[in-house]
Amino acid sequence: MRYALTEAGVPCPAFFAAKTEGELREAFHRIAGPAIVKPVDFSGSRGVTKVICREDLPAVLEHAMGCSRVKTVVVEAFLEGREFSVETEFIDVLVLGCLAEHG
Repeated sequence: MRYALTEAGVPCPAFFAAKTEGELREAFHRIAGPAIVKPVDFSGSRGVTKVICREDLPAVLEHAMGCSRVKTVVVEAFLEGREFSVETEFIDVLVLGCLAEHG
């Protein structure tokens, strides 16, 4: 989804996919600041960690990979500010949605 949003010109935080500790370290270096690491194939906040220190990367990768069936994580720049989430559920042709602001 992030690739599609970026290609459509929607502003997104810098992001990279990683499968190895080396790729994770490179992504963290390129972001040059706090980052969010999360499984690419899991919804909700399970396996999601904010990383500030490079020394934490091995444990963060192990945690996120433990929640991923495809063993790939997304590393994205952490942005300060208000956070919103949109949850949807499709039932036949009816779409139920909820927008929430997080603290």
